[in-house]
Amino acid sequence: MGLQRIGIMSIGEMGFHWAKLLKSHGVEVLTYDKDRGETSRKRAENAGVKSLPSMAQLINDAELIVSIVIPSAARRVAEVVATAAAQSGRRNLLFLDANAIAPMTADESRAF
Repeated sequence: MGLQRIGIMSIGEMGFHWAKLLKSHGVEVLTYDKDRGETSRKRAENAGVKSLPSMAQLINDAELIVSIVIPSAARRVAEVVATAAAQSGRRNLLFLDANAIAPMTADESRAF
């Protein structure tokens, strides 16, 4: 059985297309978009993504969280997700960094 509930951070242009593809395969796509602009929120709505009211709920509900953000935001998103996971006590959360960042930057984070 594959993953059924995937969180995407965030629903920009790439996240929108990931969401549509996942939805076409029966996956429930989740996001937390409180800090995102109206354009991103509309994209999520148009792709059928369920917007959750808190990062804590996204951490609790998603089996996998995929980070698809601009390179300059990648570390911040990873830190936010890691902090929320630690605060919730969630130990089995899968996190996929699908950003275009240098391997050295990923090694520096070691958030997971």
